[in-house]
Amino acid sequence: SVHMGQLKKALKMLQKAKKPLFLAGGGVNIANANEIFTSVVEKTQIPVVTTVMGRGAISTKHPLFIGNLGMHGAYAANMAVTNCDLLFSIGTRFNDRITGKLHEFAPNAQIVHIDIDTASISRNIHVDVPIVADAKEAITKMAEYVTECNTKKWRAEIDAWQNEHPLTMKNRPLMGPLDIFTEINKQFDKAIIVTDVGQHQMLTSQFVDITENRKLVMSGGLGTMGYGLPGAIGAQIGNPGTPVISISGDGGMQMNIQELATAVLEELPIINCIFNNTYLGMVRQWQKLFYGKRYSMTNLRSGALSRRTDGQEYPKYTPDFIKLAESYGAKGIRVTSREEIAGEEVFSGEETSGEKNSREGFACEEESSREDISGEEEYSREIVSGETRGATRSASGWSACQASLAREIGSAAATRDLPTVFIPWTWDPRSTIRPISRREAMVVRAVRSLVPDQSARTAAPKS
Repeated sequence: SVHMGQLKKALKMLQKAKKPLFLAGGGVNIANANEIFTSVVEKTQIPVVTTVMGRGAISTKHPLFIGNLGMHGAYAANMAVTNCDLLFSIGTRFNDRITGKLHEFAPNAQIVHIDIDTASISRNIHVDVPIVADAKEAITKMAEYVTECNTKKWRAEIDAWQNEHPLTMKNRPLMGPLDIFTEINKQFDKAIIVTDVGQHQMLTSQFVDITENRKLVMSGGLGTMGYGLPGAIGAQIGNPGTPVISISGDGGMQMNIQELATAVLEELPIINCIFNNTYLGMVRQWQKLFYGKRYSMTNLRSGALSRRTDGQEYPKYTPDFIKLAESYGAKGIRVTSREEIAGEEVFSGEETSGEKNSREGFACEEESSREDISGEEEYSREIVSGETRGATRSASGWSACQASLAREIGSAAATRDLPTVFIPWTWDPRSTIRPISRREAMVVRAVRSLVPDQSARTAAPKS
């Protein structure tokens, strides 16, 4: 039930506000309140921001949708929260990823909070009007009373922020994540997108259009790396006629990769898109932003060779996801150009350039590695000094092997009984090759001084 006295109080505040803003969280999606919420938004003409879990509460193509807010959100969305005078939030817990510093969050706004969980209300952010209710029940009641608000001037202000700082990525000579998401948006009118946890998850939440026919499934604030593949399996079993795309990083994918056997045995035509940057990218990002660039345990290529050479050489990346997919009986594909992202030739039986690279043993990786090593010292200096000269360097040292998606999922009819693993491989010398710092080198040398040399270890008894 909904406390009508509290709800009517909130709606009066909504009508009087000059800069009202809806904040939709995951509760709107869980309650299946998307349709009625969209109806309320259109009646009131109030703009909407969402949390990551709330993305899709209203179509991301809707003119009143601004974007995600918080540290992984859009500039305009965060500016709207900062400048609004009424924040009408539904189904969100105000976690630290959207609030930042609590005393600076929505400083000019009165806050209405509708949530089914009593404990979530005023736990992190003090609210002016608390309403404990199911999101769909509350929004349905709202629909009976709301009227159009005068938000034309407010929306024009938001539009100016969006035009000034649009959410986009740098246009690079070779492919990047945005190229993959552009093709997903273009090729799949109806799909279920499931993500793992990491940078690819945040990129998906920013750039994949979520509409009435395209749904987004995430594990939310639990941060469960490895969720993508098993989540996609569940989504495919529950929706056998709908294309399911699992987007993972190379770190998270390996945490539950054994579930490829389940997908193969159950003949589930899942598309697994692995964003392989050879790092635990989100962890490294936090080390860079909040821990003084003290990188630790995030380079998935580091090993005995890199320690033995003080970071001057790195072993080949392992595993080979193409061979790993094939070992499970799935189809593994790697491509190297934008043109192959949606190319039908991937399923034509002809060898693609990506498969050729796989057959030749990561030829592109070896070439990139040779070019990258020559520039290690310069990149190291840039990292230490905080300069960004590396951003303007030529991309000749890059090797990109990116995801391949069928132009029509029907074009993959011959392999519909098998899951497909697509490997987007992006090689960036500014991040994947980094000599260890002086402090790290000192630690390595200190540890080595305590360990017998290689010949002594070889000659030592097995015990």
